[in-house]
Amino acid sequence: MRHFFLLLTFVLVGTNARAEAAAPSVAPIKKWISQQADVHTLAADFVQTRRLRVLRDPVARPGKFFFRAPGTFRWELGTPPETIALRRDDEMSLISVKAKKVTRTDLASLAEKSGMRDLPMMEFPMAASYEDFARRFEVRRVEIAGTRCDVEVMPRDARAQKYLKRLSFAFDTENGNLLLFEIVFRDGSEMRNEFSNVQVNRKLAPGTFDFDFAGYTITRGKN
Repeated sequence: MRHFFLLLTFVLVGTNARAEAAAPSVAPIKKWISQQADVHTLAADFVQTRRLRVLRDPVARPGKFFFRAPGTFRWELGTPPETIALRRDDEMSLISVKAKKVTRTDLASLAEKSGMRDLPMMEFPMAASYEDFARRFEVRRVEIAGTRCDVEVMPRDARAQKYLKRLSFAFDTENGNLLLFEIVFRDGSEMRNEFSNVQVNRKLAPGTFDFDFAGYTITRGKN
């Protein structure tokens, strides 16, 4: 499930391979990052599509995402949920509902060893400012069509680059809502999340970020 952790990461970088090409405008990204500062809670539906080398056809499953500032979130994959990723403080609990197993991972240690210091939502917003964002990341491509902005990125950290071939996301330039997040890994697998029904700063149901671990086998993940 390492790919699931990586999915929860926004890392933006670019390339100098085509030095003669004009650098993409980062103005939409600057605006988007500033919009995230006003997000205190977030709830959204999503469809996750995975492509694996061992599977001939892609597999798509619905899910739900919940966030509460400054860094608590819950991903539910499947209806009813089959896998749940729950982050509180600096710990991620990856929950397999059917198997009744939980793997807990220290995110700070995982981020340091993998180079993924920003493990779509491990940190939200991704940066306190665009300056902070640009210090760690470099934009590769920005395309706008109507109110949709598509961005293609790659991490600066060489350790992170070992895992990723391409990372893309899209957002609405008017309201800042995330529309898509996609990772293409160097092993040929892909993971794409398309978001809908995004609700910002709505009151979340009590217990959204709680989970009863009674009857579950709990292990520590290897960082």
